[in-house]
Amino acid sequence: MKFALVEFEPVNSKPKLNTQKMIEIINETEEGTDLIVFPEMAFTGFTMNKELHSFQDTELVIQKSRSKNTAVLFGWIEKYSNNYYNSSTFFDPKTHRTLNYRKRKLFTYRGEEKY
Repeated sequence: MKFALVEFEPVNSKPKLNTQKMIEIINETEEGTDLIVFPEMAFTGFTMNKELHSFQDTELVIQKSRSKNTAVLFGWIEKYSNNYYNSSTFFDPKTHRTLNYRKRKLFTYRGEEKY
């Protein structure tokens, strides 16, 4: 298996800019890469502005990974029911499955537990 572990520093509170950077990285990834791993909170950076969840383009990243036939893993602010989560999503283009994980052990130093 060939993995691409992406070292990129998302710009805080700029989900459109970060999404575009993620799309560019997927486009530039070497042919035959099986999985691209983006950092936690890749779309928004480590912001506590939960309202930015609505500006994340997770579907664009999933569509791009599907077109490259490469699995993708990324972190983002997920709204589920009336709550917000620091989540990770894995998408596999071969099975068309999407799996989510919602972080349970929050980083108290940054005050995550308050949000």
